[in-house]
Amino acid sequence: MQSNTKILAVNISLELSEKLLSKFSENQYTITMVDNLMSQTTSKIIDNYQIVLVQTDDNLHSVKQLTTFCQSNPFIEVIGVNSGDSQEKLHFIQAGLFDLVSDNCSHDELTTVLLKAEKAQKNKSEISVLKQFVAMNFGFDNLIGSSKLMTQLKEKIKKVSPTDISVLLSGPSGSGKSLIAKIIHHHSQKRKQAFITLDCISTPKALFDNLLFGDNGSADSSLLARADNGTLFVKDIHLLPIPTQQKLIQFIQTGNLGNSENRKKLSVRFLSSTTHNMSNLVNTGAFEKELLHLVSEVSVSIPHLRDRLEDIESLTEYFARMISNETNRPIYTFNRSVFELLYNHHWTENIRELENIIKRAVTLCRTGQIEENDILFIESPSAGSSPNRFTVDMSTDQGNGILDEGQRSLIVKTLNDNNWNYTQTAQELGIGRTTLWRKVKKYNLKKETTELV
Repeated sequence: MQSNTKILAVNISLELSEKLLSKFSENQYTITMVDNLMSQTTSKIIDNYQIVLVQTDDNLHSVKQLTTFCQSNPFIEVIGVNSGDSQEKLHFIQAGLFDLVSDNCSHDELTTVLLKAEKAQKNKSEISVLKQFVAMNFGFDNLIGSSKLMTQLKEKIKKVSPTDISVLLSGPSGSGKSLIAKIIHHHSQKRKQAFITLDCISTPKALFDNLLFGDNGSADSSLLARADNGTLFVKDIHLLPIPTQQKLIQFIQTGNLGNSENRKKLSVRFLSSTTHNMSNLVNTGAFEKELLHLVSEVSVSIPHLRDRLEDIESLTEYFARMISNETNRPIYTFNRSVFELLYNHHWTENIRELENIIKRAVTLCRTGQIEENDILFIESPSAGSSPNRFTVDMSTDQGNGILDEGQRSLIVKTLNDNNWNYTQTAQELGIGRTTLWRKVKKYNLKKETTELV
């Protein structure tokens, strides 16, 4: 038996102490003896232990004390040790103890109880970690903002999430539709099952049917089969070909997948997203009206960033904390003028644009506080402009002066930070690799360049 489990033994009998020390120390259990479970000394070290063995005879520890201890330490399994009075066992189990053993129990009996307690403790810890991960990544708090529009959005999502109803998420690119789909799934009854995504932008038209329904009558590896009892998220559903739409209508109505020989009945929840006005697509014949009804039992509209400018400050600080955590840097603060600059910006690329701006600001910042001159906007010439802001236009090679120099310095700094990885640098700058390559050629940049902005 190999283990890294740490056991705290409290007031246990000499006989049981000898069993622990002679039998279990050899098997990588770490065993510590203490006299009092409720002492200050014990409270300081208790977090280091997974199992507690505590003597319950002679009123050394009352049921009330043990109840308080178990409630305060939910990830520690407590095993009581007594002389074998079965009438007391129920009271201690109700107090929260994992089990009770006799102080003259055999080595095998003690081993069995310890192994069960060890497994239960590990399961609790793993579930706790999973819950923390879900809360951090898919909790409703990940929908940043307290504006009226965001408050209404959160309330609607909270209502539809626990149901099996189909939801159509509509909103501009970069508004967070994919994140909201994951949040809905992880707060649904199907959260323990798969969340499968069909990205219609990256899927060739010829592959839609095979991906969704399977190939040559075999549906076991299809997306719908993989999403059985779970959720299928159809990203940019407006791009589905009409023939695929018609097949999907039949599936949603019947739940049947496969041919007559190996037909299966599936249960799939549908979440979809779009950047288009679906009613207009129906009117032009580009989308099946029946399918729209089936996938939009509830429609959720996600607002553009420019329609909730009051959320910019909380979003900015959220992205700064996230980037600081990812890069292991201190959390940055912001000069108030930065927020004024962001409020006045003409937002075209939504929240994703704001995130990239903060990433660049963190890269350029030389202190713990981000200033106005750390904010660089990268946009196309067609985008609207606002006064009093420094804009670096990455889409053109025209012009000289401060814009040209600012562009050159930003590219050099980002390339050096990414060890001249063109793909990663282009993503951070919000431009294509071809555009980046053209800029490098224009400015005659070389890897040994080490300029600072």
